[in-house]
Amino acid sequence: MLSGVVARPEEQPNTPSGDFPAAAQLPFQSNVIKHHRALLTAVRRDPKRHGLDGTYATTTASVLGLDAGSSWSMLTGFQEWLVVRLGKGHDLTWPILVRHLTPGGWTYPLSAQTDVVAVTTLYQLIGEFFTAREQPDGLAQIFRNYQSWATTQDWYHRPNRWFPISRFSSAWWTGVRRFSL
Repeated sequence: MLSGVVARPEEQPNTPSGDFPAAAQLPFQSNVIKHHRALLTAVRRDPKRHGLDGTYATTTASVLGLDAGSSWSMLTGFQEWLVVRLGKGHDLTWPILVRHLTPGGWTYPLSAQTDVVAVTTLYQLIGEFFTAREQPDGLAQIFRNYQSWATTQDWYHRPNRWFPISRFSSAWWTGVRRFSL
């Protein structure tokens, strides 16, 4: 293969299923994840150098900032991956899910010792998540696993009591349009 030329999917090992553009993005996505790993490793090794005190609160804020700086793509699928791992918590944010996955479970407030354990768990989980994302079809597999998990939940099959289908009938919608004109 020539330098700078992307091989066809059938020529590349471990390519995602699908078309050529998806396979062509693999090196880019892998490099982006490597960049995120390097940033997080630098912050983990020396939080003070990055303006952090090393607590779970500031570490979480820093990770959220890095995610925001990547247009929210760095942690795409992280919450879903954590929910499948925990087996519950689809309605919780990832910082709360990480706390539930911390050895010893949820504790509030965090003591100095449990704070250190929570930070360590956060970095460990993000590393494992990045490893899962780097796999061929990794992100798609994360969402497939989440969908499989969700379909086993009681709430998934219940009608939504807040937005019953009848509210969206044509008669209701006509009334809304009539009053909004």
